[in-house]
Amino acid sequence: MLDIASVYVILTYREEETMYVTGYRAGANFDQARIAISKHTHFNLSESKTICDAIQEGQAVKLPDDFVLREDLEDLGIKVK
Repeated sequence: MLDIASVYVILTYREEETMYVTGYRAGANFDQARIAISKHTHFNLSESKTICDAIQEGQAVKLPDDFVLREDLEDLGIKVK
């Protein structure tokens, strides 16, 4: 079980342009999603794992609006709005 307070702190790190992860498709690759999130943001792998866990639990997640990250996540089966 995730500590909601720690997820909130991680995900609300800035108020600039953001995109929202709203869910995922069957067969989504969360291992590669974790690497993509870490690669395109300042989050380390453990923070990226927490973010992916929140997505798997059905929580909407706020991430920095990055075109390449958006494309990578969509290719991996993660729904981005």
